[in-house]
Amino acid sequence: YLNEFYLGEEGLAARIKYIEDSVDADEARRAHLPSLESNFTDDDEKLGLFIGPWGPFVKKVSNTGADNTQQKPVTASLPPGMAADLSTITLNSLNAIMASKEGHGSVLGLHPEDGRTIHLKLGPYGAYLQWGDDGEEGTTTHTLPRELRSLKQLDKGESSDSDNKDGNEGSLASMMGLSLETAVRYVSLPRTVCEMNDLPIVASIGPYGPYLKYNNTYMSLNPKDGDVISIGPSQAQELVTEGIVNRKSKVGAGVLAEIGEKEGSMVTVKNGRFGAYINWKKVNVKLPTEYRDDPSEVPLEEAWSLIEEKGKEGGPRKKGKQKSSGPTIPPGPKRPPSAWLIFSQEKRPELAGKFSSLGEVSKELSRLWSETSDKERQPYLEKAAVAKSVYEEEKRKWKAETQEIIKKHSGGGRSKSRGVVKGSKNENLPKRPRSSYILFCNAHRAEVSKDFGTLGEVSKELARRWANLDEVARKEYEDMASQDKVRYEREKAELVESDVNGSLAPKESSSGRKKKKGGPKPKKRPPSAYMLFCASHRSQIVDENGNKLSLPETTKVLAQMWREIDEETRGKFESEAESQKEAFVA
Repeated sequence: YLNEFYLGEEGLAARIKYIEDSVDADEARRAHLPSLESNFTDDDEKLGLFIGPWGPFVKKVSNTGADNTQQKPVTASLPPGMAADLSTITLNSLNAIMASKEGHGSVLGLHPEDGRTIHLKLGPYGAYLQWGDDGEEGTTTHTLPRELRSLKQLDKGESSDSDNKDGNEGSLASMMGLSLETAVRYVSLPRTVCEMNDLPIVASIGPYGPYLKYNNTYMSLNPKDGDVISIGPSQAQELVTEGIVNRKSKVGAGVLAEIGEKEGSMVTVKNGRFGAYINWKKVNVKLPTEYRDDPSEVPLEEAWSLIEEKGKEGGPRKKGKQKSSGPTIPPGPKRPPSAWLIFSQEKRPELAGKFSSLGEVSKELSRLWSETSDKERQPYLEKAAVAKSVYEEEKRKWKAETQEIIKKHSGGGRSKSRGVVKGSKNENLPKRPRSSYILFCNAHRAEVSKDFGTLGEVSKELARRWANLDEVARKEYEDMASQDKVRYEREKAELVESDVNGSLAPKESSSGRKKKKGGPKPKKRPPSAYMLFCASHRSQIVDENGNKLSLPETTKVLAQMWREIDEETRGKFESEAESQKEAFVA
């Protein structure tokens, strides 16, 4: 049966041979679209759209050789924007792509400042601009916004007369609506829009799209907020104030947007190594693609449903618990609620019927708490104080019970198991010196606590005030910290002098041997040839604007350079690595 199935007259091998002999590979890969039917002719030149292993591409085959033989075909990748919108794939647009490919780009005109040529070219990631000719000194390349470089907004109709006055009718630039004036403004980026608080606001285009830069902090510039080449000072200052200045004091590092609160914790959108993601406590969910341009538009209920679905799958992996031979320690008492939490528990049922989401309820609770007077807060402060005293008493009993359990388990000796409550410290030791920042926080915590409800908000506000503190005011706290350090050293010296029984002397280790301090450090392993190459070339890796690339991008570029390096240069680094290795072994 198997022999007949594979080798029979109608078997698998015969069918494969029939397909190879009768089906043309190019014809099988060709995409037959209605807008391209007019292209299927017997003319000397054939233009078509094909599907390849790396995506769709345009191919043009010419039969006009001297001996009437088929010459090597010319191919060009189809830009991603056209691949996503079939209505942009017409005979005119494919001809424009091939004309740009064959002519090494289309010429838009001359730059008014230096007279160099500006070209529009197509690359693997779409369209881009080149200022200067190939091989000319000082030639630079410049990216375009995503909607332009991907050709998503390709003009499907006839070009206007204004676009074609230079004889570029049917060109790729005219279909994109890209004029010489606009191209000059793109190649002139980055540009300073205005100044705010004596610091410039810079607009430009980076690897992830248009952005605004202020005080070494970047924010994305969405299309709805304005164009990178035309955004004005007032709009830029408004966006920077909301997206950079205010956000620094409201959210943590890496947080792109706060969606709302669920079960007492905030649902946020954060920026990670592999893109934006939704975060709640320790659960992370990939951000849906339709919200990448503006993460703040993610509905809270949709984000919560994704988080719940991820939680059902098991959530983050947890390390398996190791078996412990130590005693079973009872759980400690629950920490007491603060005055703010007691206030929230009392007012939350009343506000739950007025607001639809938990985030709105939490914001209203924060507003009500900030508006309460000291007299109105007093009952909640008293309840919190009572709860704290009860907690301290329960904690004291729990410590005594825990110490008794440990003592029984270890037979009166010292337990070696982990997770055991440590013994009490020597109460005679002097209090460690406080830093200038801690002294500043102690002096301003009471004032800041009146305007902010949670400990996290208070800490963020204190950190913001400390960062904005001038040198004169900061010097006062640095002097106080220096005095406190002198106090600590004095009390420590007095305690050592009064230590008659040697209770403060350093203890020996459990093995009976003293730990050695200092001593020769172990030799550092010699670097490899690749590491020596990276060390000598890392400082040369910069972007088109002369700025350093990120560590992952720099590593990729160095790896590519190492793969393409010639044998003579590679041999120099290998010889250097070998000599350092011999010195290390010796």
